[in-house]
Amino acid sequence: MKNILLLLILLIGIQNLVLSQSREETLQRYSNGEKSLVVTYVGQGNNEKIIKRTYYFDNGTKKIEENIKDGKLHGRKQTWNIKGQILTDQIYENGNIKEVIKWCEYFENGQLKYSSQGNKEYYENGQLKSEGNGQSRKEFYESGQLKKEGDKEYYKNGTLKRDGDIVFLLPIKE
Repeated sequence: MKNILLLLILLIGIQNLVLSQSREETLQRYSNGEKSLVVTYVGQGNNEKIIKRTYYFDNGTKKIEENIKDGKLHGRKQTWNIKGQILTDQIYENGNIKEVIKWCEYFENGQLKYSSQGNKEYYENGQLKSEGNGQSRKEFYESGQLKKEGDKEYYKNGTLKRDGDIVFLLPIKE
């Protein structure tokens, strides 16, 4: 009886291991031979389900990776540009966006233009242009000098230009 029970437990364990193992299959390729779509499955036979889809650019760089549950987006979905830079990082629940972790834009030269993390915007040379939200938002000149912070505004040389409704003029050079 004890041996039969052990055998039954072993068989159930093996079955669960086999059903939980995943396999990948390349479903589409570009004309240059690079993979275009790879699908990850879990389970076997009639119990096999898609759990992930990964799309690629024709240069082999990952384009989109999305997790699937019951045929819907569920879990993390990430997208990249052709240079491999992250564009979006989102969490889905039953096909609906639950959270945007990160969203980015880039200049053509590859330099970061905008990142939702910290609500940061950059000049094409990489210098921070602005960050934050509302009253805590800061703006900068391309030189890196503070331009605006809350109700305060500054000249390019760093001298206070405006504080709320009060305007300060730069002295005229003689």
